[in-house]
Amino acid sequence: MRERLTKIARGAALLLLVAGLAVPSIGYAGKGDEDDKDNKGRREEQQSEQFRSQRDDHQVTGQVLEINSLSDPPEMVVANMDGKIKVRMLTKDLIPKYAVRLGDHVTLIGEKISEIEFECQEMSVDAHLGDDQEEEDD
Repeated sequence: MRERLTKIARGAALLLLVAGLAVPSIGYAGKGDEDDKDNKGRREEQQSEQFRSQRDDHQVTGQVLEINSLSDPPEMVVANMDGKIKVRMLTKDLIPKYAVRLGDHVTLIGEKISEIEFECQEMSVDAHLGDDQEEEDD
């Protein structure tokens, strides 16, 4: 009889041990999956925000309001979503090279000095003011 009670006690202890290990891991695994999804979404959002911030620090897109090719280095004032930005053209021949005119839409690559100052090293003209799409397609 004593052996039988010992076997039952050991069996019950083993059963409780297995159940105790299985139940918390099942509950924790479900919560972990949700946390992983939330963390993944936050990480992607942070990376996207960081990318946008870095791009904004090195790229400006907007419309040319003023050009001063007589200053050294040449300067432009460009209007974008944040307002007017004074741009120093460190590569001095970009304005004549791309035939930049007032009203043109440009993308400038360089370094943001402040919210209203930018130093440009590369540039592309996205659209010249007054150019029609039909003329470009011909």
